[in-house]
Amino acid sequence: MTQRKAALSLAAALLLAACAPNDAGDEPVDAEADDETESALDEEISETWSEGPGYGVGFRHAGEGDDIVIFYGGYGATLKASEAWLDEAYAVDLASRGVGRLYAVKGPLHADYRDYEIGNSKIAKRLVGDEGARAKRVVVIAHSSGAFVAHELLGQLADGRDSLGNVADKIVYFNLDGAVGPSNAAIDNLAGAWAVSVRDTSGTRSMNAGAADANAAKYGARGKGGLHEVKAAAGVCYAGARWCLHMAAANERPHNKAGLDVARDYTDFEGRPIQLAFLAELDEP
Repeated sequence: MTQRKAALSLAAALLLAACAPNDAGDEPVDAEADDETESALDEEISETWSEGPGYGVGFRHAGEGDDIVIFYGGYGATLKASEAWLDEAYAVDLASRGVGRLYAVKGPLHADYRDYEIGNSKIAKRLVGDEGARAKRVVVIAHSSGAFVAHELLGQLADGRDSLGNVADKIVYFNLDGAVGPSNAAIDNLAGAWAVSVRDTSGTRSMNAGAADANAAKYGARGKGGLHEVKAAAGVCYAGARWCLHMAAANERPHNKAGLDVARDYTDFEGRPIQLAFLAELDEP
């Protein structure tokens, strides 16, 4: 698919975000996957990623901390790219915050996540068990159409399966220039929710700033958070390049000043720092 067609596909999907189902049920059964029974608490600390739980999900027990972070890549992001993105965030910031368990999720097969193919229910099963009980905080970060996928998980965690309340009021959600959502029930189950958009020095805003504004209003109305607007440095993107600013929600200096380059913006941080300014919201009381 050409870059232009991919951009148009994503734009169409996100324009439909307000009427798309935010919190689907379980994803289709993965015939090759066994029922998830092993807790992440039993896995050794490692610098490498393991497969699962669930389709499209990678896991790494990165450190001694009990807190959890889940990164959802946008449309076009491979699992390896999402893992690289989270590895960088962990090294730069999250390790110092007591995070020890990392989940990386590939981008959806379609920009609107119509097939619900990602193994979110397997992640949910871990979170509502001992792993979630031990965590003080669960950080969920979703970029672009990855927000559709994140909203499925957040809906599952609010649908009654967390009967012991192991993650209730522990989850802080960052929606990086992504789809509208999640549902009110899912928002009410969160400790915090922040819609992130990007603005350059001329006042141009990232591609899905309208959705971010709608999300911020919804999060704020329910007492959970609001808008975090990232200020892009001068010259980071060409004038009016809103898709480039969309990528600046993940990488401070996107590789394509005119548009999208998901593969490199998630994996190459040499002289291009990962965008984590929004994590300042975790430091607020």
